[in-house]
Amino acid sequence: MNRRGVSRKSLNDDELKKAIDGCDSEQIHIPGSIQPHGYMLVLSQEFEIVKVSRNFCSLIDQPLQAIIGQDLKVYFGEDIIKALKDMLSVGALCHTRYTTLSFIEKEDLPQFDAVLHQSKDYLILELEIHKSGKIEFQEHDFYQKVMQFSIQLQQVPTQTALYDYVVYEMRQLTGFGRVKLYRFDQNWNGEVVAESRDMQIPMPSYLGLHFPASDIPKQARKLYSQNFIRLIADTSYESVQIVPDDLCEKGLPIDLSYACLRSVSPVHMEYLNNMGVGASMSISVMQNERLWGLIACHHNSPLHPPISVRMAAELMTHTFSAFLSNFMQADQESEIQKKQSYIRELNISLRPDKSMLETLKRKHALLLQAVDADGVIVHVNDKNFAFGLIPEMSFANDLIDWLEMNGDGKVFASNSIARDTNLLVRGQSMASGVLAIPVSSSMTDYVMWFRQELVEEIDWAGRPEKRVTKDKVGYHLTPRASFARWKEGLRGYAKAWEADNIEAAEHITKLLLNKKYEDKLRQANYDLQSILDNSSAFIYITDTSGNIIRINESAIEAFGLNSENIVGYHYREVFSGEFVELEDKQQETLISSQKSATFNADFFLNEKEFHLITVKFPLYDTNDDIYALCSISTDVSMLHNTQEELRRSNKELERLAFIASHDLQEPIRIISNFTGLLGQEYKDILDDNAKVYIDFTLNAAERMRFLINDLLEFSRMGHEEYEPEIIDARGEIVRLIEQFKILDTNQDASITIEGNIPDIYMKLEHFSCVMQNLISNALKFKDKQNRPVINISCQESKTDWLFAVSDNGIGIEKEYFDKIFLLFQRLYNKSEYDGTGIGLALVSRILERYNGKIWVESEYGKGSCFYFTIPKKEM
Repeated sequence: MNRRGVSRKSLNDDELKKAIDGCDSEQIHIPGSIQPHGYMLVLSQEFEIVKVSRNFCSLIDQPLQAIIGQDLKVYFGEDIIKALKDMLSVGALCHTRYTTLSFIEKEDLPQFDAVLHQSKDYLILELEIHKSGKIEFQEHDFYQKVMQFSIQLQQVPTQTALYDYVVYEMRQLTGFGRVKLYRFDQNWNGEVVAESRDMQIPMPSYLGLHFPASDIPKQARKLYSQNFIRLIADTSYESVQIVPDDLCEKGLPIDLSYACLRSVSPVHMEYLNNMGVGASMSISVMQNERLWGLIACHHNSPLHPPISVRMAAELMTHTFSAFLSNFMQADQESEIQKKQSYIRELNISLRPDKSMLETLKRKHALLLQAVDADGVIVHVNDKNFAFGLIPEMSFANDLIDWLEMNGDGKVFASNSIARDTNLLVRGQSMASGVLAIPVSSSMTDYVMWFRQELVEEIDWAGRPEKRVTKDKVGYHLTPRASFARWKEGLRGYAKAWEADNIEAAEHITKLLLNKKYEDKLRQANYDLQSILDNSSAFIYITDTSGNIIRINESAIEAFGLNSENIVGYHYREVFSGEFVELEDKQQETLISSQKSATFNADFFLNEKEFHLITVKFPLYDTNDDIYALCSISTDVSMLHNTQEELRRSNKELERLAFIASHDLQEPIRIISNFTGLLGQEYKDILDDNAKVYIDFTLNAAERMRFLINDLLEFSRMGHEEYEPEIIDARGEIVRLIEQFKILDTNQDASITIEGNIPDIYMKLEHFSCVMQNLISNALKFKDKQNRPVINISCQESKTDWLFAVSDNGIGIEKEYFDKIFLLFQRLYNKSEYDGTGIGLALVSRILERYNGKIWVESEYGKGSCFYFTIPKKEM
């Protein structure tokens, strides 16, 4: 058992996590108590007392009930209250205001140093008995001491000398036996970089030793960044509660972040006692609004420097911080200038006529010097450039994969790859640090700088292991008992990346990114010109004034131009004849409309006939302003001639089909008539075989007649002129239904109309042909086991009328959905279902002439539904 009555045990991961979480969540800014070397009063905005430290009751010899609710002027008088209000009304960079005051009716009480600050809705007044320091330290001494310190700082030649001077002067001012300058690294581990000790006071030296980040947890660092000085006058003190307990904000005690007397964590008190410290004072050293380090003052016994001394110490620290900033800035500027010179040289080397990888091969050393790295890998467009001390490329590829999964497209800086990525570094080069920056938003291209492993020993102030304490509340971190020097050999770590390294790397990456895009743009321009030159279309681009910017080889050759006198010239200087007039009209149309347009033009140029289809469109810059006009023309002269020839041929074929189908009617009629007469005249002397032959001939003639009639109708649809009209579609459908029902074979069929059937714009004969064929097919391909059920409906869309003819017939397999609309396509044997295979092809052809379309949806064995559209016409 230790002196706090809790047990300690060996560490495991679960207990460590609980202990660290408990440490990080400790609310040290609201302890609800103060140190006993002073007194605290919590006041309302009207200076009414709402809380006090319990020892204040003893100081004025009054019970708590008599104090709470009193106006502060009862104890200090009107003048003091006015002075305090004046202090609050004056804006100040610091959060606390300092004065001295005395009780008006307590002559036996000494004078007090008073500090006043605001804490949300309350005022906090802290009182400490006024006394001098190690030497008599009056107000004029305060100014003289700080002035002398500031002047002397200007004579300090080096940063190390600056460190030594500030700790010496701080020890002389405060009277502490040991004063350390404690600097944080990037991971918040601390290092003692300077120390001054009073050799008459037995305290060990910590100069050069390191302290783990867990010694000062993050919430403590946050307080150091807000309240720059903290005093513990006696590390064995018993805290004094602030009463009563019922006043709180959201269930929490008053925030004491800026209080001088704030009680500290018991864990920290144990830490100081284990170190052999009787009194402690820490002053924050800030750089660029970030906690750079601490001036830590220790004594081997209790020590209470007065507020005036502490104020002088804080002011001296701020002055030291300003001079430190000058030294650091000078060093940083020197490094920045060197890095900038490397970057400038690299930028100059990235010439437009050389690719990025070619330049890097010649100037690779600049990439390392600018970032202070040992090796570099540039991974761009699936190509790698590597130089210096780097791991195996297979490991680099693994690292890129890891970055794509975990990097979020941001800079990744690590001085321990194994620790931060769980990847095992491979290769002769033991690269332990990496600085990786994505070259593109796709996070597939990276520049990765590497640093070699630094095999070194670190001197720690005690072995920096974490111990766990468990009590009734839970697990807690326990400070180490020994601070004796302990050496640790570090492996797998590289020198940490500084901010200027990262800034230089980002600058280089931007240069490479720009170069990458320049290379891509140059390649794209080359590819574009190759595409243009190998295109059979005539392509040229002009600016808005008509000057030619780009033109391809096809246009140059077709128009018979001189390639040396084209780019930069106005199109009127390049082209001639009718083409110039056409171009004038097209340019004017495009600029006025600012929209793409298509032009058809027939003209002669250089004694050659052209039939051009031209697509012309504007090109916009990044401000959405038109900067050029692009013309893409296709010479369709050959196609034009072919189409004319095809049209003539089609008309001749259609006429031939019409004449043939018409003239074939007469011989078929003769065959049918005379074969019928033959059967009638000689029926008594013909044997059975002869009668069968006659029947076959008559059936064949009849089928031929139907086929010729359908072909005649199909042919007629190809060349006839027609005039659509508004027709009563419903009335025609009703007429067709009645006609089908007259046939004996269709007596049991159910043919119904569902919903409204509109009047449509179409030739009545054509609509009747479409519906007759669809209804006829539905009756013909019925399911022999079921009564035919046919439903006809129509729906309206924005531009069309959509008709549907559904049935419960045998259905159609999906593979035949498109084939059934082709000429002579029959799905079934003619012995099962009669027909010529022309009906649906005729329907499709009719609908095409009206810009309509037809399709089918069906499931084999479950019926079909034919859909067709007829464009609407404004009535």
